[in-house]
Amino acid sequence: MTGAQTKTEVPGAGGLLTDHIALGVLADAFPRELLDEVLTATGRQEKRVRLLPAHVVIRFVLALSLFFRDSYEEVMRKLAGGLVALASWERAWKVPGPSALTQARQRLGVEPMRLLFERAAVPVAQPGTRGAWLAGMRLVALDGTSLDVADTAENAARFGRCGSGPKASAFPKAHLVAVSECGTHAVIGAVVGSIREGERTLAPDALHCLQDGMLLLADAGLYSWPLWQRAREHGAHLCWRIGASVELPLVRTLDDGSYLALLYAPGLHAPTRRRLLRTARAGHPLDDDRAQLVRVVEYTVPDRNPGGELIVLATDLLDPAHLPAAEL
Repeated sequence: MTGAQTKTEVPGAGGLLTDHIALGVLADAFPRELLDEVLTATGRQEKRVRLLPAHVVIRFVLALSLFFRDSYEEVMRKLAGGLVALASWERAWKVPGPSALTQARQRLGVEPMRLLFERAAVPVAQPGTRGAWLAGMRLVALDGTSLDVADTAENAARFGRCGSGPKASAFPKAHLVAVSECGTHAVIGAVVGSIREGERTLAPDALHCLQDGMLLLADAGLYSWPLWQRAREHGAHLCWRIGASVELPLVRTLDDGSYLALLYAPGLHAPTRRRLLRTARAGHPLDDDRAQLVRVVEYTVPDRNPGGELIVLATDLLDPAHLPAAEL
């Protein structure tokens, strides 16, 4: 014990117990077999034995995200200590310097990490996980955020900054759009781009993780006809907030207070929209390339604004008996 702090060390391995717990979780989530599969698939499997094998470099890159305040050497020291504790590393191994670690990362490249994410980032909620399910469907959400990246000329050119001139952000910013599992917050699909690229531009590349049995939620800023159609192609059901600028003409009202309406493809002339609306009201099939029948739920959040805020949801789940408006 030193002062008021107590540090629990792992006998013979070095480092705090919490470090080894974190590294143990990484080892469970990314087993050696999976790392070898990814390296083989991306052609990064070594043809000769190196001081830093590719599978260790992958673990090193993953560990950097856990210990992002530490230097390269300190992160590798913790990683090697954890492997010693698991009896899968030689105690006499010496930690390479920053230059060797940097070269190892460059040798590995981006593709193995990208494929590893796609293989390992999967839904984890169990049937009893709170907040992860609605009417038997797995709840997932699409959203975006920005992340500061290192202030280098390369990052500034690749990602850009918010604002310009004297009002530009201190750091370059990457734009992250991700699909996350509700209830667990596990990210199952993601794309990183420039801060100059909008969420709707990036989002299609994050939707590959969608599948049958999911209900995808999204906020109003993400709605567009192409993105809605792209998400439907992956088999998930949708429930998205729709902004006031989107036309939702009434087809008919339903017993639970929701109503059926049309979503139009962009660029349709007014006569075409009216003709499609008459077709829908008559109960005839629609041309899905021009319009889609959706169910709309409206509700007000009374304490958002002085007069309350109207929230408008659109979903492709048309049957109120399956999912009543109040639940949505």
